Amino acid sequence: MDPPAVSPCLTRPYSSSPDQKGGTLIADVHDLEEHEERLAAPDAYRPEKCPTCGCTTLHAHDFRTRKFGAADEIQFRRYRCQGCLAAWMVLAAFVARWLHQRWDRVQRAVAGTDGTVPRRTVLRWLERLRSAALVLVQVLGEAAPELQLETSWSRGELVDHLADVGRVDAGRKLAALAAWIHRLSPGLRLM
Repeated sequence: MDPPAVSPCLTRPYSSSPDQKGGTLIADVHDLEEHEERLAAPDAYRPEKCPTCGCTTLHAHDFRTRKFGAADEIQFRRYRCQGCLAAWMVLAAFVARWLHQRWDRVQRAVAGTDGTVPRRTVLRWLERLRSAALVLVQVLGEAAPELQLETSWSRGELVDHLADVGRVDAGRKLAALAAWIHRLSPGLRLM
């Protein structure tokens, strides 16, 4: 039996405007302590070049704050490209870009060990993990053909397989896979 069809929100591009400059980049930072250390220095998160125009001069622009509950706020740095004026926000990999949560909380919620997330939200996340992973399998198969991925897998089966073969850390499997997918194909979402 094949997994259900994929919700359009998981495959449509991020930008609603083709003229939009800038966007979000995901940095390979997996804990809050390392994030705060890197946030203190403007160069620590600075992209090497602008993904839009390739310019190598990006200036620290400002900070954005994300709220993950009543008491959990995290700041992220944005950079402005001197060449095309695109603004790039750099998120740490432990943040679920579209879910307004930290990946560790999402992982605990779908495992049934975090009772603080509303039941309807958990059900929506589980439905997304049960949906087809065909596009993800194609993208990851191009990057790592040795993984021998199955096109009939659901997103959850894909996540579990990659954790089982040691390609992503089992303790942070959703965060690691989401960051990897974002690097390979920005706009494609895990959930």
